Amino acid sequence: MTAKAPARILGVFSLVMINVIAVDSLRTLSFAAIFGLSLVFYYVIAGICFFIPTALVTAELATAWPRQGGIYAWVEEAFGAKWGLFTVWLQWVYNIVWYPTILVFILNLLGDIFKRPVFAKEIAGLQSLVPHLNLTDFASSPAFVAGCVTVLFMLLTLLNARGMALSALVSTVCSLVGTLLPMMLITLAGFMWWYLGYPVNVDFSFHHLLPQLNQLSDLSVFSVILFGLVGLEMSAVHAQEVKDPSRDYPRALMISVGVILVSLAASSLAVAMILTPEELQAGIIIAPVLALNKFLGQVLGQQAAQYAWLAELPFMLGAAAVIVGTLGMVAAWIIGPSKGLLAAATQGQLPKWFAKTDRSGVPVNILILQCVIVACLSLVYVLMPSVNAAYFILTELTATMALLMYLMFFSSYLVLHFKKAETNRPFRIPGGAVGASITACLGICSAFLVMAFSFMLPTQVQGISAEHYALLMLVGLILLCSPPLFLCRFYRA
Repeated sequence: MTAKAPARILGVFSLVMINVIAVDSLRTLSFAAIFGLSLVFYYVIAGICFFIPTALVTAELATAWPRQGGIYAWVEEAFGAKWGLFTVWLQWVYNIVWYPTILVFILNLLGDIFKRPVFAKEIAGLQSLVPHLNLTDFASSPAFVAGCVTVLFMLLTLLNARGMALSALVSTVCSLVGTLLPMMLITLAGFMWWYLGYPVNVDFSFHHLLPQLNQLSDLSVFSVILFGLVGLEMSAVHAQEVKDPSRDYPRALMISVGVILVSLAASSLAVAMILTPEELQAGIIIAPVLALNKFLGQVLGQQAAQYAWLAELPFMLGAAAVIVGTLGMVAAWIIGPSKGLLAAATQGQLPKWFAKTDRSGVPVNILILQCVIVACLSLVYVLMPSVNAAYFILTELTATMALLMYLMFFSSYLVLHFKKAETNRPFRIPGGAVGASITACLGICSAFLVMAFSFMLPTQVQGISAEHYALLMLVGLILLCSPPLFLCRFYRA
């Protein structure tokens, strides 16, 4: 079925909200907080060397080539259809690997909610019905985790099948209620923690601002921080639905950069201030909510028992907001990369089966395939030594594939800047050829270096050797990156 031309319904505010919900993530706070004060250094470096270059390059490419497919269109223009397919496949498949990790974040948060005294009676009743399932510790039931991940993803996929108007509305609501509001509350809690004189778990001396070289293996976690800043280019797949792409898109990107960097750095530092390293390690997946809970318990002090309901209410509201924001992030990413893959399919780079859409232009077959692959990947939680180990390995694998995609992204920009210099560009990176070259090279070098660090075993992963970890990463990359190359070799439109 041929889809009708999309309506131009997206303005600056809608684009900013799509970018925020696609990039900003409470889950990233847990990994960034591990670094303590040096997280500020890492965010500054990541912003200068990667995030800002990504925004500038995206703004120039999206306004010069506002075509369906986003990054696929740009790489195809620079290197040809084969590499365009490879790049958009990376964007699509790294998100598929990411979905099980972010949905496990939700499940762990639900398990923490069920531990609250207010639910003790109800949980005890449910526990008697399912004695083999620990309702307050889902990590002890890998098969249950795998099943829940699959069902949640299918439900979010059905939501996206309703069209872009509903998807944009969901992104806006989830950005405000489920991401920015909790981050503001966490940041405020961190400030009040310091102001009220509670023990701060961050050393604010200049010495601790710089990373400790004796913890080089933990630089693999930096790939997760950098991965927390990927995704600005994703909104370019909606270019044909933007009211005024040449004006609105660059403006929205610049606003998004400021909002995302400040919110991530400030709230991550707040989590590090409140939680001890031991508490952070024990609750790595839900650290932001644990930080809020600890702050409230400290403020109430001995009166916590008397005002138990007051201690429960903010926690429940905060947890609900986090769940809303996380679900909104998944919903935003389900449809974005799928449109990029659809662009490759409509140009004959994939079998016609991938190009099928409904009346709203939703790529239904691609969404079905996503559900199947996510269900298969969820089995990793059953096969790995622990849910936490599987969570961390999938997260690192996702980050590595994302960075490989960015190598193609920045390289294609360099080629297009010089090879297609005559193309009209409503937005240009300042500095001419020098500015463009520096921007692209910063992105390429940072992506390459962090990719190398991602093969080093993080200290947070237990029960697996460094050699096996590196082998798992390598095999995972080969298996997930090879399908588009196979299709280009044996498939002809």
